[in-house]
Amino acid sequence: RTGKVMYYNKDGRRDKNRNSWYLHNQVKKDFELHQVFFGEHLIKENPDKPIALCESEKSAVLMSVYEPSHIWLASGGANMLNNYRLLRLPRLDLVSPDNGEFDLWERQTNSFIGRKMDTRVENAFVSGELEAGADILDLILLQNEMA
Repeated sequence: RTGKVMYYNKDGRRDKNRNSWYLHNQVKKDFELHQVFFGEHLIKENPDKPIALCESEKSAVLMSVYEPSHIWLASGGANMLNNYRLLRLPRLDLVSPDNGEFDLWERQTNSFIGRKMDTRVENAFVSGELEAGADILDLILLQNEMA
């Protein structure tokens, strides 16, 4: 495995001016990387717990606090949702795509029987509560501010 180094601004949002990079590139030049979903190792510890998938690693970590009824995994990017990674999962119970990715993620995860598509982010965007590109963590934090 490897470590992904990402940069954040003081407001907790990604610093889009600095590229993320992987630790294995600094450790071993001929390293053979087999990417998995962030948090995938937690499935073995809790094999019966429902599995939820989002895009951002930060969102997966914090959603495990806000909605601990699920094991939260992250793809690490919208383009990182692929069959190799999906086929490693025993099941997928909840898919929570970022705004704008709903249709793509619905198509890519449709082989999982019983998986539910989380519409909360899309609904909040349509109603004007969230900006384009927002994710489930943005919605949860907004709802907590309003409470």
